[in-house]
Amino acid sequence: MMAFSFDRVMELLFIIAALLIPLQIMHILSRKLVSQLQRGKLWLVLASVGTPVHELSHAISALVFGHKIEKIKLFDPQPDGGLGYVIHSHRYGFLGKLTTALIAIAPVIGGYLAFILVTKLLNPEPLISLISIPHSELNSLGASIGYAYTAIWSSLDWSWESFLWLFITTSLFAFMMP
Repeated sequence: MMAFSFDRVMELLFIIAALLIPLQIMHILSRKLVSQLQRGKLWLVLASVGTPVHELSHAISALVFGHKIEKIKLFDPQPDGGLGYVIHSHRYGFLGKLTTALIAIAPVIGGYLAFILVTKLLNPEPLISLISIPHSELNSLGASIGYAYTAIWSSLDWSWESFLWLFITTSLFAFMMP
């Protein structure tokens, strides 16, 4: 059994922050892009990838928590701006409120998992770079974030895979939150 080490815990937290903070910044920038494109054809093309992942995340988590799926639309653009939805049964009481809250935030987890999968398939270099950073180099949050930015942007070689990765990840981050 491994002994508790405050330094190891801090290193792990820096690595997690190094991944999450740049990805959240990508989410914010993606949302800005979406707000500029909203209601146009390019907006719908961008939404066509992220929205199904978003809705599938709700649906899968609803099933995991024992809710019944009554109706699902993975991608169905509406004049009011709606893009898709999942209608599921609800449970009552504290446990019902807890599972409903977890179902509500499921697209964040689903979006990150989809990001990791797409990155592994199309542009694995950032993940390889982040995993191979020596622990001694992760001595501050700023250094961790710097490594993450460098790993992501230096990996783009502007091939078709890079453009596809950039498009899919932009869509994932733009549509992973409500």
